[in-house]
Amino acid sequence: MSSRNLTSIFVTGNVYFEGTGKADSFHILVPISYLLLMSAGFSIVYRFYRYIFHVACIVFLLCIFILNLNGFETGNLELLTNGLLGVGFGYVPIDKINNIVKYPYVLMFVYMCYLGTITAWG
Repeated sequence: MSSRNLTSIFVTGNVYFEGTGKADSFHILVPISYLLLMSAGFSIVYRFYRYIFHVACIVFLLCIFILNLNGFETGNLELLTNGLLGVGFGYVPIDKINNIVKYPYVLMFVYMCYLGTITAWG
């Protein structure tokens, strides 16, 4: 593999190789490994600062926004941010989730906002 291919796999995440299914299916593993490594470090910081995963997710969302404004797209950062968002939601106590589920119209409204956002953002 060339250095350009390695950069597209490990940095930008914009991977498309014709005829090689392995490279196409491999690209999802890179952000997962980044998330696991970062989570190990963040779990140490979590002892001192409880909202480290939330702050990291917000910082990464801002980075994605700024990169998109400048015409750059990085799939790895987007997937990593989705993973951090999942970790952040994993810290929500089940009692709070049960309280939210009591209001299905609010959930439907939020979901419609989500659908509108991903439709507009692409």
